[in-house]
Amino acid sequence: VGAVRPSSGPSPVIGEVTVGRGDSLWSIAQRVDPGADPRSVVDRIKQLNLLDGESVVAGVVLKVPTLG
Repeated sequence: VGAVRPSSGPSPVIGEVTVGRGDSLWSIAQRVDPGADPRSVVDRIKQLNLLDGESVVAGVVLKVPTLG
């Protein structure tokens, strides 16, 4: 299970998560913003990472919105 950490990029509201075994976009969305509607967070993760589908592979680093 990857920890959310701020990226070194220009935007302070973007972090990175390493996809862990058994993770899904839904579980990652719930972890990075537990108070938000996971559907909107999943959509944002897909947009940030130019993803077409719903599946993710363990070990991949994804950009994620943070609570910053």
